[in-house]
Amino acid sequence: MKLSQGQVMTTSKGYIFDIKRFATHDGKGIRTTVFFKGCPLRCKWCQNPEGLSYLPQVLYMESKCMHCLSCVHASKQGGVRCVDHKICISRNIKEDWDAICDVCPTLALSMDAKEYTVEKCVHEILKDEIFFKREGGVTFSGGEPFLQSDFLIDLLKAC
Repeated sequence: MKLSQGQVMTTSKGYIFDIKRFATHDGKGIRTTVFFKGCPLRCKWCQNPEGLSYLPQVLYMESKCMHCLSCVHASKQGGVRCVDHKICISRNIKEDWDAICDVCPTLALSMDAKEYTVEKCVHEILKDEIFFKREGGVTFSGGEPFLQSDFLIDLLKAC
């Protein structure tokens, strides 16, 4: 992966739910696997169900929650409520989920994916550049990477 000095990057963006380093099962050598969000298929053997939905979704880890109610107070539309001393998440309610996750001191609430620019994704991939010199490389997986084809093509060109 070579980016020349001053190369203009695209403003293309995409949703990535994971970047796995030191992957040895997704191609030859030691690889970095980039997992794209979104898949129209519903395979019974799906290895990455967190990649099915195209849009990022809020995750709630009850075991991390200290019930400080910061998330309830940050919820403007009732997407997070406390019912019988339990936090209830209504993902179908339109909320500023990023802002709600940001106020959670224990990270009990988080998003299952992040939006990446091509530049930001390449920056993450290049952290493993040393492995690419010994038959390693990058694998794009998912979800289904072709659902975000513009982002994928721009990313491939940058690589």
